[in-house]
Amino acid sequence: MNAIPRRLPRGYYRDNFLVVLEYVIASYSDILLDEEIAFYDRFIKFSLPAQRLYVRLISRKGPLFRADKLQYQEIPDLPGAASELSAAGFLAINPQITVRELTGILTKPELLNRYGDQLAHIKNNPKSEQVACLESNFGAEPQEVSAFMPDRLFDVYKPMLMAFVRLYQLLFFGNLRQDLTEFVLLDLGLLRYESYTIDPKDRLFSDRQSLEMYLLLAALKEQCVEIQPEKDVSALLAISEQIPRSAVHPGLERRRSELLNLVARELERLQRPEKASELYEASTAPPARERRARILVKLDRERDALALAQQIVRQPSNEHELAFGEQFVSRLGKKLGKTVAPAPRFACKTTELVLPQSGQKVEQAALNYYAQNGYDAYYVENSLMRGLFGLAFWDIIFMPVSGCFFNKYQRGPLDIYTDDFRRQREKEINNRLSEISADDEWHEKLLDQYQAKFGINNYLVNWSALDENLLRRACNLIPRNHLVAIFSRLSFDLRNNRRGFPDLILFKESQKSYKWVEIKGPGDRLQANQKRWLMVFEQANIPYEVVYVSWRLNILQTVINLTFY
Repeated sequence: MNAIPRRLPRGYYRDNFLVVLEYVIASYSDILLDEEIAFYDRFIKFSLPAQRLYVRLISRKGPLFRADKLQYQEIPDLPGAASELSAAGFLAINPQITVRELTGILTKPELLNRYGDQLAHIKNNPKSEQVACLESNFGAEPQEVSAFMPDRLFDVYKPMLMAFVRLYQLLFFGNLRQDLTEFVLLDLGLLRYESYTIDPKDRLFSDRQSLEMYLLLAALKEQCVEIQPEKDVSALLAISEQIPRSAVHPGLERRRSELLNLVARELERLQRPEKASELYEASTAPPARERRARILVKLDRERDALALAQQIVRQPSNEHELAFGEQFVSRLGKKLGKTVAPAPRFACKTTELVLPQSGQKVEQAALNYYAQNGYDAYYVENSLMRGLFGLAFWDIIFMPVSGCFFNKYQRGPLDIYTDDFRRQREKEINNRLSEISADDEWHEKLLDQYQAKFGINNYLVNWSALDENLLRRACNLIPRNHLVAIFSRLSFDLRNNRRGFPDLILFKESQKSYKWVEIKGPGDRLQANQKRWLMVFEQANIPYEVVYVSWRLNILQTVINLTFY
């Protein structure tokens, strides 16, 4: 890993922003609007200090900044740079703000010092209560800064045109999560990315319509998340009316359907089943069909629900849908008096364990118990097998597949959690599974891969949870045929099958053995995805057990309980 420099070079942030702008202009100018291209043209005409100030502000958490708190060595005349940006509409100086926004840039002592008379009766209360008090005095609507601070000891800055910044970052990174901090973490040695082939013809959006739909879906999802606590049915219905009825691009269709599912689930919870069912019907992503079948039963349309469940069994989207469909058809078919095949049943291996009540989480208490009884015990849950898969199939994950890589800051291909991942790499994945089965040296190759790739970003590998001792034990004691069974199922549906593994893995070097252990505390029970993995373990003769833990109170605790009651 690279050494971490004490200080980034002057102009570092501005230089990286130019990289983003120039890439987007070179790659997407044919689908950008005139005003979006003009944003770039206007920015590059600013003086160097003005450019640096703008990029500094958009790189920080805002949107409001106190001028008296801004100090940058590369911007000696900060007010002058701010005035230049303000004249061009890139920066608002002392814009209208709300009381809540003002209190966000004032410390609690500053708040009490400035508004002590109004807050004297609640000076020791939480800041949220003080904000509410000031809102009752000033109102909640935006006002001039001078209305709150007539003396105005400092100017307030607000970077503008953030929609353009967001657009350029989306087109560069391919998502709305990454931003300019990605460059900082990369150059500080805190992030590393794999080197992979990028076809110049590949880009995320081929036309303006696709870009507009992505932005619309992202905005609607943000709105939905924001109004969830308010339980506003009318707002949810308004969002649902704006969701496009279809999308040609597979990635956009997934986003469209996931948004439909999100809105429908909220409406379902708010007792609007008919509208929720309508939205689920328009979705192509699980669990839309499952949710709709459940709603149809509540609406006394059991025959329609049965027909939908039978369709799921015939054409399941994934294993979860199939398991639901089989159970649902069996239960509902019997109720309707139809002859149906019984749903598959699975009785897993279980045992009971009584542990002293220590205040620890049940998994940690069990981990300590097994460690004290001669096992090398690790709490791994999903991280171990997911990480081993990421290492074993690393080159396949990052192999050049059209439309999957379009910038050098990706943790994996765009299709990694879709049906296309296995379909587009079927031959390579099957060949790798065969190699693992046949090669006695495969475990050593896995360890070599760990050393070669350590610290490089991969969706499936959590380096902090995959230490070398754990990896060596796993490689030495887990038979290759067990790995093949697990990897095969993982590759079939990474999105859903990457979860559901047991909590603990136990090793015994002396016996050359290992075992998976799922820990269940009082009142806990197996989830559907956990049952499906245990069925795979059963079929592949992978050692496992489900341990139900109960607590044994110590004598002192027993006396306290008896005295209390």
